[in-house]
Amino acid sequence: MRCSCTQAKGEIYTIYLLQKYHNLGIGKLLWESAVEFLLANDLVPFTILVLKDNVQARKFYEKQGAQNFSKEGAEIAGKTYEEVKVYCQ
Repeated sequence: MRCSCTQAKGEIYTIYLLQKYHNLGIGKLLWESAVEFLLANDLVPFTILVLKDNVQARKFYEKQGAQNFSKEGAEIAGKTYEEVKVYCQ
């Protein structure tokens, strides 16, 4: 799932799990379901946004083959957070 291009057809905006549901395989199931949908609908390559400081999520996406390629700002509840857009093919 590695690539060097930046023209995405699809996007997973975010996947969030409460801490108590981490490391149970739920995130991977959600990821696989989303990827299956994107593949079935010819929406690859695709991007996913993740907060820069969310190291655990970034490692998860990298383990799935994602690559960081840009940084953006997102306003959440009146506060701006830096996001990293990761890219998958």
